[in-house]
Amino acid sequence: MRLARGRPTAPVWRNELGGLTFRLGDGGVADRWADLAVAAWSTEWNYGSGYDGLVYSGYGVAPDAERVAYYRRLWNAG
Repeated sequence: MRLARGRPTAPVWRNELGGLTFRLGDGGVADRWADLAVAAWSTEWNYGSGYDGLVYSGYGVAPDAERVAYYRRLWNAG
């Protein structure tokens, strides 16, 4: 478990990190895959296919297909 971001989409990370702000209002303690699965997915929505691996490699992890699928289903549910 770790502090999860709660808003893991690429535009939010880019704007907040680039502007040196970091809000914790939607955050909490969670499995890191709750953020990573959606953040990697978000790169496809915003930049096209092939960028999701950069998220995983940036965190030094290989994609965990089971967790990725689980957290993406949760994200879609809403």
